[in-house]
Amino acid sequence: MKRYLALILSALFIAMCFCGCAKDDVGIDDDKYIEPDEIIEETVVEQPENSLYKPYIKAIVDKNKKNKDAKSYGVLYDVDSNDTDELIMLYYSDKVKDPSTKITGPSVAYGIYTVVFGGVVPLEEDHFLFPMAGGPSGCVYILENPEETYLAFRYCEKNPGEEDSLVCLGNWYIYTLDGIELELAKNCEYQYVYTMEEDEEIIDYANSTVTINGEKGSYQQFQVWLDTFETTEILAYSDEYEESSLKNLLGSLE
Repeated sequence: MKRYLALILSALFIAMCFCGCAKDDVGIDDDKYIEPDEIIEETVVEQPENSLYKPYIKAIVDKNKKNKDAKSYGVLYDVDSNDTDELIMLYYSDKVKDPSTKITGPSVAYGIYTVVFGGVVPLEEDHFLFPMAGGPSGCVYILENPEETYLAFRYCEKNPGEEDSLVCLGNWYIYTLDGIELELAKNCEYQYVYTMEEDEEIIDYANSTVTINGEKGSYQQFQVWLDTFETTEILAYSDEYEESSLKNLLGSLE
């Protein structure tokens, strides 16, 4: 009797366990169940932002590849500190017009580009900087003080003056940049006379001139204004920047 009772109780216990397990497993497909530590999140790989500039760089490289004397340089620099690098280029062109002579001929031009919402925005294209004649030079600077930051392009040409003096003439194109808002704050045409003393330019302000945004001004006051900024050269149309050639820049973005 006790033996039968034990068998009955055992059967009831097994049945209860089976029912409980069946209830707990309702709705679970063993083939589709994945342990939490086996779940792998999908990662979306986005195109690097700077690589968006490649077609614009390539266009200049391709345009000048048949002319061995045509040089082109570029730099990526976050001008307005918004975590987006601007593309700044200096390059040979025979298509831009000299604003002072109204003549189109061999010259150096510049372009400025930025990226917004995954697309390239041309801020300035084919802007004349200087003619390819004589011994001119062109540089790109960041002018910065605690209150203001400017992106500046300078053309400079030096010629002999009277007696031991020299004459430096050219242009400054000085921009403010905020996102896609590029403004030519100062368009300066200058000429100053100087002598060299211990590798330092001693400027004759009485015989120096500047025209800013179409208005004549004091070159001395303009120089005082420039001296309030820390001036950093970031690019130049020069063999010294061979590592910054557009061909090398394009290769670094591949």
